[in-house]
Amino acid sequence: MRRFLLLAILGVLACVWFFRRKRRMSARSHPVSPHKMVPCQRCGVYVSATQAVYVAGAVYCCDTHAFANRRAT
Repeated sequence: MRRFLLLAILGVLACVWFFRRKRRMSARSHPVSPHKMVPCQRCGVYVSATQAVYVAGAVYCCDTHAFANRRAT
C-alpha cells in the first residue's frame, strides 16, 4: 500500500512539473516584439514609429502638431 501511495504522489508531482515546464516553454516561444518609439518634434511624447506623422523629415505624434509646426515656420 505504501508503494502505491508513493508512486501516486510521484506521478502527480511529475505531471505538475511537466505541465509547468510546458507552459514556460510555450511562453518563451512567443516573445513580444517591441515597436520602435520616436519622439514628437513639438511636445516630446514618444509614439510608435508606425503611428507617427512624418512631415519634411520631422516626426510628430499627431496631425495637429504637424500642422501647428508648419504654420509656425
